[in-house]
Amino acid sequence: MISTVSRNSIIDYIDYAKDAYLLFSTKNYFAKFSERESSPKYYFTDNGILNLFYLDKLPALLENLVAIKLHNKYQENLFYLKSQKTGIDIDFYVPASKIARL
Repeated sequence: MISTVSRNSIIDYIDYAKDAYLLFSTKNYFAKFSERESSPKYYFTDNGILNLFYLDKLPALLENLVAIKLHNKYQENLFYLKSQKTGIDIDFYVPASKIARL
């Protein structure tokens, strides 16, 4: 028996995980406000949690580890870049003006 989970339930579960500091998110720097808020990338705050879910773990663990380190240093000034028009896809972006103030 396959049960379905509503989109609202998934959003609630993600919010619960963020509130419990199990997840954090980055937003698309160049996206419009509505797109930026609706399509963040999520990372686990601990690689041990991620280690439970993947079979081919090394690339995902490395990306998550880099995300953790950058998030600890830059907090809300950490973004990703993804553009359908230009094909840009960069996992981590910290605006230069934000680095100078830290």
